[in-house]
Amino acid sequence: MRVAPAATTTDQKVHSLFSKTYKNITELSYELTKRLVYARPEDIDLANSMDFQLHNVVVEAESCEYDFDLKDVWVTHSRWTTLVRQYIDPEALEVWLDVIEKKLKGKKRGLSFMRTNQVAKRTTSSNNKEWRVWGSCMLGFGYRALPRPQITLHSRTTYLGYVGQLDLAVVHVLAREIGKRLGLEPKDISFVWHLEAAQFHSFKSLAWFYQHDRDRRLLEEKPHTEGLKLRAPVLWRSQMRYQEFLDMDERGLLYCDMSFSQQLRIRRRYHTEVHGPTFGKPWEGGTRLKSAGMAKVAPVLPSIPATKLTFDCLKQTEGVGSDLSGYMEDDDE
Repeated sequence: MRVAPAATTTDQKVHSLFSKTYKNITELSYELTKRLVYARPEDIDLANSMDFQLHNVVVEAESCEYDFDLKDVWVTHSRWTTLVRQYIDPEALEVWLDVIEKKLKGKKRGLSFMRTNQVAKRTTSSNNKEWRVWGSCMLGFGYRALPRPQITLHSRTTYLGYVGQLDLAVVHVLAREIGKRLGLEPKDISFVWHLEAAQFHSFKSLAWFYQHDRDRRLLEEKPHTEGLKLRAPVLWRSQMRYQEFLDMDERGLLYCDMSFSQQLRIRRRYHTEVHGPTFGKPWEGGTRLKSAGMAKVAPVLPSIPATKLTFDCLKQTEGVGSDLSGYMEDDDE
């Protein structure tokens, strides 16, 4: 539950801490995201025209079981591959797992920690815009055996309902890797998340609403009224962004006549994943954005459940190098 903020002598809000335990990572992911999406204004720590944030979050899941599919957040397997290569050093992972196996098997005292890679900032060549200037989003993973097996993820930030669900998939795969060494299953390992800033983006997180019928209905059917803005500003803003997509369709705006490539990516995925592989045909083309692939309807994404995700891509190092420009980490600028 949320802890009441301490009294202050200024009007500035004191960022507060809340802690809650969920059954598994699936429930944690959904309930934490729902908490932000339907939060009242006074329970939101930071808001702007694009995203909303909860700060100083600590949540726990009793097991690392995770019912998640990459298709749920409208991303490809290559997004998973690049995320893993970006954050996990294969040698550090092997050392971490070795320590866990040798020192923490059974009921032994200790805590083994693996830092993630430092993610370098990236500059967009077209306008010199800088990305990832604040550092890595996932900072490191801990494992302890007492009082029960537990993985801990320390995060600077994440986008709930979007890339955050991939971060949790990393935890699930780590639980499987640890389980191979210790004879455990993901259900035997609990999870704790120390998260400095949980974010929800008004259009990048659009796929979240289509993971459950109730949330889809609230997105599509409720008007974005001033009354809703006062009760649930995150939902209100998401409805506004959703309506913008509907307006683009009605105006006949072609894909590559849009001005913002990240918004275009979500629009194409929305068309295909929600309405089918031919729905977006009327909006193919355009000249403003120079990308032939983005001018076409998005292909249907294959189903890739978390149980099928692995770290095998870390073994395929040839030709990978350090250039991960194909993956742009979303950041809180």
